[in-house]
Amino acid sequence: SVHDVMAQAGSRFRSVMLASLSFADIKDNAPDLALAAKTEKASPGTCDAFVSHSWHDDPCAKWNALQEWRGEFVQEHACEPGVWFDKCCIDQNNIEVDLRCLPVFLHGCRKMVVLCGVTYLKRLWCIMEIFTFIHMCRGLDCIEFKMVLREGREIEDSAAMAEAFANFDARECECFSVADKDRMLSIIHNAFGDVVNFNREVSAIFE
Repeated sequence: SVHDVMAQAGSRFRSVMLASLSFADIKDNAPDLALAAKTEKASPGTCDAFVSHSWHDDPCAKWNALQEWRGEFVQEHACEPGVWFDKCCIDQNNIEVDLRCLPVFLHGCRKMVVLCGVTYLKRLWCIMEIFTFIHMCRGLDCIEFKMVLREGREIEDSAAMAEAFANFDARECECFSVADKDRMLSIIHNAFGDVVNFNREVSAIFE
């Protein structure tokens, strides 16, 4: 039930200080149970940002974008940010449970930081994160976009992202599993009537 999910999410919501993470910690999505020790229990509204990203984007470029955002945050707030980052904050022994709690985790973060690279708009999970965040009464002003551009290929990557923004189609997005994609497309159909309406809503976010 919704009540059960809310109760579960309240006890499972965690954050990690970005300063405690190294490039090696988050360069790939290989499970690392030791990262859980760097997290701490968080209360709704106390986590500075939910970091939304694609594991298929270049890790070095993504790390640089994340550190750029971190520097801007420290300069503005005079403190290090605490964030929700999937590899650290999802319980690797109970992944399915934490994924059910994801909307509550999103709502518990003050902002969303989108690390947008050439594959971001091709990952349906990423799109659903943004859409869920906004439709839980969080405005676009609560989302910060950081472009993930590979060194030496900035023009190429910028052009690829511009094309992806202009031609977004959820049916062309990919998921880790076919079952996940089918489930999310079914949710989209039930909520919007068809994918075309959903595409229009998502495109409006990026205008």
